Amino acid sequence: MFRVFSFLLTVGFSLATDGPVRWLDNSCVIETSQGTIDLTPLGNTDNTPRFKDLQGTTDHLYSYSWNPCLPFNEGTCTDVAICQSGPGQQVFFILGLQNKISYEEGPDQSGSLVYHTYGDIERTTTIRLTCDPTQEGNLIVTGEQPYQSGKYFFELRSQYACFQEPTTTFLPPTPGHVTATASPSPNPDIYNVKSIVLLLFTIQVSLIILLVMLFIGLVTRRQSTVPDKDTEKSQFAYKSMN
Repeated sequence: MFRVFSFLLTVGFSLATDGPVRWLDNSCVIETSQGTIDLTPLGNTDNTPRFKDLQGTTDHLYSYSWNPCLPFNEGTCTDVAICQSGPGQQVFFILGLQNKISYEEGPDQSGSLVYHTYGDIERTTTIRLTCDPTQEGNLIVTGEQPYQSGKYFFELRSQYACFQEPTTTFLPPTPGHVTATASPSPNPDIYNVKSIVLLLFTIQVSLIILLVMLFIGLVTRRQSTVPDKDTEKSQFAYKSMN
């Protein structure tokens, strides 16, 4: 019964994170279509994990450690984001790296972080982000799924998993220095392909109109210089009478 529950929980995680996947350059600050998620306050900066040796709900033989943002060391796990330790801290397995993370948007919560590993045996750890303004950081470890070897699932409930409005940090000018105002950059679309094609078409139409006008002018001028035959006959008859 418990294995069935774990399988259903895994399926629920997959459905909740069914969305576009994109790789992250910054594992702390995530820009999404709904706002910004900033996990910086949760990351330890002393090479230790913020969440250390938490047991999984699907197995009690292994414990898991995770540190957002910055890598840490634990046992044989070096410069990692997530580490799994075996019974009695005798074996360690890398479950995620800080420089190989993707983000999946979710329809009803803050999406998920997916940590990956390198090597012949690739492991992935999905951490579902749940917005909870009442908690600073609570990591719930499900662990490895019975029917999905090498795939691990966590859930982070935190106020920092909530979407925030993007903010711009204002730095006051340093005394003795003048703050310059950046001039507006030129519009990069002025000389795009569409504008060039339109300009060439306008020049071509103008040349055609100019040629037509020149042709009409030449024809009109030629007709004005050709003498009228009736006029020539009248002049010849007048000269004959005289």
